[in-house]
Amino acid sequence: MKIQCQDHPVEHILTSNYFEIPRFQRPYSWEKDNWEDFWNDDLLSTKDDYFIGSVVTYAKGQAKAIVDGQQRLTTITVILSVIRNSYRLLGYEDRATGTQLFIERNNKNNESTFVLKTETSYPYLQTSIQSFQSQKIKINLGEEEILLQGAFEFFTDCINKEIEKSRSSPGISEATRRLRAKNRLDELRDTVLALKLIYVELDNEDDAYQVFETLNTRGKDLATTDLLKNHLARLMGASHNPMFDESEQE
Repeated sequence: MKIQCQDHPVEHILTSNYFEIPRFQRPYSWEKDNWEDFWNDDLLSTKDDYFIGSVVTYAKGQAKAIVDGQQRLTTITVILSVIRNSYRLLGYEDRATGTQLFIERNNKNNESTFVLKTETSYPYLQTSIQSFQSQKIKINLGEEEILLQGAFEFFTDCINKEIEKSRSSPGISEATRRLRAKNRLDELRDTVLALKLIYVELDNEDDAYQVFETLNTRGKDLATTDLLKNHLARLMGASHNPMFDESEQE
């Protein structure tokens, strides 16, 4: 088994590859306790170089398939989406557009592509959170979508509180309040992008699946039923979904 392993900041990881979450991965499952830990331990940390775990991938067409670390990368994507929206509300469109590049950017064919694609929560994550022009679609939210919505609302509340704290000094002008809010958003954005991950890349799906069964660095323990479901899904192969097939057909 050939393994390439390097430590990288989130900024490098999100700008150097596109990622897909294969369906043998369990859906997004972080809850309030996980969000609170991530916010308090990672984003409000005063450390300059903060390590948050690993991401394990293998090559899948033009993208990298994630077998470990999807909870962290999905949460980071949600937080960046909240920061983007906050920039827009303050009128800093350039910063909002810059932040969106870590969520969605053009591929080599100049097609707008989400950096992180996931099949199980499609289309909720893409249209309601990742999209620059968020759309309120009428769908029945499943457990995963409810958790994603909860994460988005949790981090929106956290970031709004940080903005209000930065603007709360009495006797300052509205222009100064706005500038302080922008500076605090800059700090939060840069903190997210500076978080360090161990990036592990494997040659193929078989090796990755082996690692998937043994690696669980920070998330919930996998039940036997989870492993069985993942094994069966892997044997069935990728489902027919245009969102995933597009790059492989070209």
